[in-house]
Amino acid sequence: NNYGMNVILDVVYNHTDGAGVEKDSSVLDKIVPWYYNRLNPETGNVLSDTCCSDSASEHRMFAKLMEDTLVTWAKDYKIDAFRFDLMGYLPTQVMVDTLANVRTRSGNKEIYFFGEGWDPEGNFGIIYGHHMEDGTKCADWMFYADEEYKNSHPIVYFDTLTERREYEVVAAFYTKIPYVSDTTTFRYFQYTGLPDEETFNYYVSQCKKASQYDTGVEPVWGDRLLVLSTCSFHVKNGRFVILLRQITENDQ
Repeated sequence: NNYGMNVILDVVYNHTDGAGVEKDSSVLDKIVPWYYNRLNPETGNVLSDTCCSDSASEHRMFAKLMEDTLVTWAKDYKIDAFRFDLMGYLPTQVMVDTLANVRTRSGNKEIYFFGEGWDPEGNFGIIYGHHMEDGTKCADWMFYADEEYKNSHPIVYFDTLTERREYEVVAAFYTKIPYVSDTTTFRYFQYTGLPDEETFNYYVSQCKKASQYDTGVEPVWGDRLLVLSTCSFHVKNGRFVILLRQITENDQ
């Protein structure tokens, strides 16, 4: 601020580190068990579509928690803007109301919000999940590097606020975040959408080219794709990526 520059803070409100009263880091469950996380309406289990334990940002007190902490950052630490991780998992009206309230309570009418763009209802999305060296978080995604595991676990389930979706594996591959000078590594992470058939086919072909094995799944324009990306320690800045295709009624 002293140099006349705005300060932007990256914030993550779409998930918590864990859930359940038995987990030490799940401090919100010590207040009201199971209130602050989004639950599967059929099983009662905590959803983890964001990579970890999904937060229930549609609940009034979670929205208040989010607003109060943002006000603290804006008022006491002079943060000028906030970039929200997986903003699509936070209800639109909650974000509109929170922005208005943060501007009023902090006294800074120029504060703005922006978020990681992903529309769960679109034809393409990427979910980034943490893979810890101790095997926690999304380390299980790495199992799909093994074709036998994929064959014994052919369906990947993805729950949204309104439905449970089923996906099949198109490709699974190791890669890395390349340097600017690297012109050979496919930058799967630079895509926020696949707006036309040519782009769609190119993305699929590059993923299948890098895949550990041939799944036999051939997506076509009009299919809905989902990418799971997590850290891999095979090289510096390594990543493991799974490309998935949604299974629809037409496949039955």
